[in-house]
Order: sequence, then C-alpha cells, then structure tokens
Amino acid sequence: MMVLGILLLSSTKIHKISQFYMYEKSYETCTKYWWRNLLYINNLFGLEEMCMSWSWYLANDMQFFIIAIIILMLSTVYFYAAAVLLGILLIGSVILNGYISYIYEYIPTWGEQYRLADILYFSPWIRIIPYIMGIITGFILTKINNNFVLEKVMFNLYF
Repeated sequence: MMVLGILLLSSTKIHKISQFYMYEKSYETCTKYWWRNLLYINNLFGLEEMCMSWSWYLANDMQFFIIAIIILMLSTVYFYAAAVLLGILLIGSVILNGYISYIYEYIPTWGEQYRLADILYFSPWIRIIPYIMGIITGFILTKINNNFVLEKVMFNLYF
C-alpha cells in the first residue's frame, strides 16, 4: 500500500516536471485502478490498464499461493481428491495454453511475445504450470519421506 502511494505521488510529480516521455502512465492508471493492486488481481487486466505493471507477478504468486493452500488443506483429509484436482489443474492448464496459442496463431518470436503479452505472458493460467509441478514434487518428496538420493556420477571429459 505504501509503495502504491509513493508511486502515485512520485509519478504525478515526475509527469509534471520531467522532459522525458514515460511510456507507462502511472499517474493516470493508478488513480483509476489502484484497488486492483490491493486485491492482487491486476494481472487479470491488460497492460494498458495495469497500475505498477512491474508488480504483475506478485498477483500471480498470491493467486498461486491461495490455490496451493486450498489444495494443501484438502489433501490433509482427502489426499486422493487433492491429487486428482491438482492433476486436473495441470492438464487443464496445458490444454488451455495450447488452445490459446493455437487460436492466436502464436509463433515464439520477440514480436509475437510483445503482441500477446496480455494473453500469453501475464495471465496466471499460463504461469501456473511450474507452480503445480513444484506442488507435485513436494507431494512426492513427502510421500517418500525425503529419501531421495542422487548417485554421484563421474563424467570424464575428453577434449
């Protein structure tokens, strides 16, 4: 909340006195959409409507944390239901990623990444796959009681 207030005050002042053009107009967007940052939902809207655009991943991380807590609480009583729900989230997110990439005809280049930043970069349903993989890894390590031993393998490099 303090960072949001400081940004709003400083961006308004900088806009009035600076001779440089600033691409992100925080003085306009933050006065309208400051509440989205407080609720951690600013990543669900477009980049042009985003206040503190550099904080989009904080919203993603908070949303993932809430989902993980719900799944973790469910897993204490209904472990298999939580595992099925996690699998559905993972498979659904992979399918949704593929479908969105297909309908927008995404080709992995820099220009396409900037064109589809709102859709394929900031969205939480695109970013949740590694988080789910981390949860699954945690479940597996918990089930095997952290008895995960990696053998030390020696590699001979010949030049």
